[in-house]
Amino acid sequence: MPGAEPGRPEAMMQSNTSAHAGLEIDEEITIAIMGATGSGKTTFINTISGSNLQVGNGLKSCTSAVERSCHFQLFGRNITLIDTPGFDDTTISDTDILKMIAAYLSTT
Repeated sequence: MPGAEPGRPEAMMQSNTSAHAGLEIDEEITIAIMGATGSGKTTFINTISGSNLQVGNGLKSCTSAVERSCHFQLFGRNITLIDTPGFDDTTISDTDILKMIAAYLSTT
């Protein structure tokens, strides 16, 4: 906003608005969904994206690799969700899960 002081809410609103204005409609947005094993990450991804990724039961891990959802549109934006193995997994350490996610994201 004209005359707004940096760091004040009015200035922050202006910078956030202009940042979003530069996003092209056809740009793809990729979001990694992360959380504890059994928290519903894959079910959420399947529901919102129309994907059919395999869902586990209870607290036993089902997602053992990083997977992409089907592309879908939301408010005119192309969205892809990334399903990740859960933290506090029954077969792999949190450190190894983070390494796996980082390796996947660095190649996309």
